[in-house]
Amino acid sequence: MNNLLNFKSYVKFLSRNKAFSAINVFGLSVSLMFVILIMVYVGQGLSTDRFHVNGERIFVIGNENGIGFSWSIGERVAERYPEIEKICPMKNYQDRAVFVGDEKYKADILFTDTTFFSMFTFPLSQGDARTVMLAKNYAVISETFARQTFGSRDPLGEIIRVNDSIHVIVNGVIKDIKNSTIPYSDILVRMDNIRFFNPNLDTEMGDAVGVQVFFQTVKGSDIQSKSEDMEAFLKDIFWIYKRDVFKEVIFTPLKDVYFSGKTLFNVNQ
Repeated sequence: MNNLLNFKSYVKFLSRNKAFSAINVFGLSVSLMFVILIMVYVGQGLSTDRFHVNGERIFVIGNENGIGFSWSIGERVAERYPEIEKICPMKNYQDRAVFVGDEKYKADILFTDTTFFSMFTFPLSQGDARTVMLAKNYAVISETFARQTFGSRDPLGEIIRVNDSIHVIVNGVIKDIKNSTIPYSDILVRMDNIRFFNPNLDTEMGDAVGVQVFFQTVKGSDIQSKSEDMEAFLKDIFWIYKRDVFKEVIFTPLKDVYFSGKTLFNVNQ
């Protein structure tokens, strides 16, 4: 009975002090909004890139200033260290003009390697992950880009002109990339073609930190323990370490990239 009387008294107090009530309700609403936003942010971060089957063994290489490396030097590093099972370089460009026949489209392009679908668990809706990028002129397109460009027509076998030197054949369709630090891309093209798109990225001098190089390590190995040895190795072969522009080699686990504060992809460079 006392509780009911107290509640009635409280309601009467609120009705007589409308400004006070409004301020309290507004404050509570704002607080709840921030709690929800934090929960969404943390939930997204904790689930980002956690679906990859081999995710615990995937690292991206960088230095004390951030994430980024050389494609060609990355291959030499992979050859030297048996702890590295495979390598997957990536470089993305946004909002680039591509052509299908005489029709012009805008597309986000990701240059990557044949190891993309064996390293990462991104599902295909069309095509075989083992062979989808086997040939240099094969490409994979997103479901969204397939719908926008080809409608109900089967996109497999269609030709896309990325530029005058890069003509690719659609050999697969990837489900739109989501919940990943690897960005959504309309077209995935073999990294071998980068020399016809950005020649600087195909040389050791020009390609210093312009590419994101992912390594998948052998089960049970510890690539982090090789950092000092790798720094000495790069000091001998890689100009940017020879000149002491960078001194450290840092491997960031894929699962930690989202919360690392490091920029993974610098687009349109």
